[in-house]
Amino acid sequence: MATLMDQAKDFVADKIAHMEKPSADLTSVQIKDVSRKAVTLKSDVTVTNPYDHDLPVVEISYRLRSNNRYDVVFVQL
Repeated sequence: MATLMDQAKDFVADKIAHMEKPSADLTSVQIKDVSRKAVTLKSDVTVTNPYDHDLPVVEISYRLRSNNRYDVVFVQL
């Protein structure tokens, strides 16, 4: 019985590993405002969806690197 379960797990893991995933590419960035505390950017993002249903995109997070330090920025749409 354990062998059958292991085979089922391997089958599902293989199918999930090769499944196409939605992706997003940052196509342009413009500087809107600069202050001592923040930089405000305007960006265009191209989303590629391999599925026939819409993606519920509510929030996008960016990972920015500056001077070998990472900052995560969340954008509410």
